[in-house]
Amino acid sequence: MPKHALYGDTNIRLVGPFEVLHEPKKFKPDDDLTGFYRYFHDPPEVVTVLAADGENPFHVGYFRDNHADQPAFLVSSNPSETGKLTISSENIFTTVLNLLKHPKTKGGSIPIILPKLSEFAKKRRICIDSKVSVKRKCTCETLNGVGVKINLRNGIGYRPVPTTHKELVTILQTLTDTTNANTSKLDELMTLVQFANDEGDFGEGLELGLDLLAFHPAATSTSETFEKANRLNRRITCLLSTGREDCERLSRILYFHKAPIQDNETLRFVFLESL
Repeated sequence: MPKHALYGDTNIRLVGPFEVLHEPKKFKPDDDLTGFYRYFHDPPEVVTVLAADGENPFHVGYFRDNHADQPAFLVSSNPSETGKLTISSENIFTTVLNLLKHPKTKGGSIPIILPKLSEFAKKRRICIDSKVSVKRKCTCETLNGVGVKINLRNGIGYRPVPTTHKELVTILQTLTDTTNANTSKLDELMTLVQFANDEGDFGEGLELGLDLLAFHPAATSTSETFEKANRLNRRITCLLSTGREDCERLSRILYFHKAPIQDNETLRFVFLESL
């Protein structure tokens, strides 16, 4: 099957949009696919196109700041290990070629598809140089490592969250370590976000919401990590729904991480609810 073209060499499957293209009759025009291969920590900007098989939640997705834009680049993530997104490349060909260059078995032979894919890309003048870095201009950095772009209107639309990432991680770790933790420091940040929203600077709430979504609590097990992270769900929902007021389609995506997360199927599928 075409969607399994990479599986034998990489344990990676073509998913998401590729499944729709492969079996279009299985999907109806009114099907809600917003949760299709959406993983823990994934922001709305990510659409998964490659996913590891089995218990490994590693996946690769296209990233775009606005639903109306063409995908800007691809990112990879393993939510069982971190909330960070790693910028992979500008196009899926470079990403796939890099995966093929690292066989799933140590010392394995070079996949037959590798030279064929390289030749295909070259004939169509698709850049597959892995040394070409993605140039991204963002308004502010976020905990997921990708940052966020915010449309400013006459200088209005964004003000920075008044804390460093290191300080924020300390605040969130303390808050999620117990169910009855003191929330005053985070409450103060939420209040400042509300002031910013009232004055039209919705970007601060978006920044803080994405930071909370990317936060990966320290814990003794993966299930405990996600159980702790789930304690931030209501705040994430509030921040992202308000912060995305200037992006109608993405603002409808709210995250409710299932808890406790113990198996890969639950880890892979994050329930989303429309406003």
